[in-house]
Formats: sequence, C-alpha cells, structure tokens
Amino acid sequence: MKRANQMELSGKYTGIFKEQDEFMKNLFKKIRVSIMKKSVSAVVVMFLFIAIPAVCDEIDGQWTGTISRADGSKLEMRYRFKAKGSTLIGLLETKLGGGAISEGKIDGISIEFKIVADGLYIINNGTLSGDEIYLTETLGTQKTKFVLKRVRYDK
Repeated sequence: MKRANQMELSGKYTGIFKEQDEFMKNLFKKIRVSIMKKSVSAVVVMFLFIAIPAVCDEIDGQWTGTISRADGSKLEMRYRFKAKGSTLIGLLETKLGGGAISEGKIDGISIEFKIVADGLYIINNGTLSGDEIYLTETLGTQKTKFVLKRVRYDK
C-alpha cells in the first residue's frame, strides 16, 4: 500500500514537473524572440545612423542640368549643394540669374528646397540616385521634370 501511494504521488509530481518544464521552455522561447527583435531593431537603427549621413554627404558639390522652358527653349542650370545634417543649403545659377536655396531638407534620398529668383517662388522636390538627382520644379501651377548630373573634377 505504501508503495502504491508513493507511485501515485510520484506521478503527480512528475505531472507538475512537466508543466513547469513546459512553462520554462515557453518562457525562454519568448525571451529569445524578444532579444532577437531587439537585436534586429538595434541593427536597423545603427544602419540609419551610418547610412543617412553618408547619403547627405553624397549631395555636396556642383550639379548641372537643362530644363525645357514653356516657350520651348532650354535653360542650363548649375546648382551648388551643401548638406548640413538634414538641412540642404546652396545656390542656383543660370544665364538669366539665380538665387539661394531656402527651406532645404534632406530625408534619406529625398530632397526638397525652395528658391526665390527674380521675384519667382520655385519649389523643387527630388530624389538622389548616385550621380543624378531627379527633380520636379513647381512654378505656380506648372511642373517641370528634369535631371541634374554631378559635376566631377578629375584630380
């Protein structure tokens, strides 16, 4: 009889230990998943701190492009860009005049800036892609798309 009671008790304890074992396995699994998610998040954040300043630095320098005007003529444009963090500064020069860049912003590969030249308020939005910037210039209701190319100087 004593032996039967011992077996009955050991069976109950074995069941309890199995439940505790399953509980601990699930707990450790959740902890591992949580740690993995945090690790991935940390890697993404580190990439952004490294990659975004690198993209911002890529825009520094001179860029040229030709825009088609409403009358069908072409106008060569020269931009000088400089990134300061997420702020874009610079100048636009054309044979008709130019102006300083204001309200310039960089967000990853996207840029946005405004220019007031000869009394005209020009809004520019674009995307940086290597040695090219794809811009859309908005003057009033007219939108014009054009491409700027980086000016390379051989050393």
